[in-house]
Amino acid sequence: MTSKTFTLGELVDWLEEWLEEREWHLDEYCLMFATEERYVEVSIGDDGVWAGAVTNHNLSEGEWISGSDESTLHKLGWVAEEVGGPEPKYVRRWSMDGLTADIVARVLQILTLVYLPADTDEVEVMRDTFVGDRADESN
Repeated sequence: MTSKTFTLGELVDWLEEWLEEREWHLDEYCLMFATEERYVEVSIGDDGVWAGAVTNHNLSEGEWISGSDESTLHKLGWVAEEVGGPEPKYVRRWSMDGLTADIVARVLQILTLVYLPADTDEVEVMRDTFVGDRADESN
């Protein structure tokens, strides 16, 4: 797993480059941390690009997501999906030939509007590959 901190401008450039070359990054994923408890995940697989807006289970239920933020996610086309626990995960999917600019805009829209604290200048990004049904932890 690799980790790097980006300014928001650098993150836009990096995400565009990574997704533009998605055929070279099959079975890779990245986590963009808004806080330790909230992040947006993007993965590239044979079926296309998948993104998930995630709230970790270590927060109390009242802290997961506000009704207003949940409404924003739904209005922007993100759908609630079960994650094997009670905490919410909202997802979007694109085909392999989905427009890079659209994917980047939709992902960063949720990261900045819903999850990222207003005073945040940098975002930590972790990137890794999947092996079978789980992340490769040998790195």
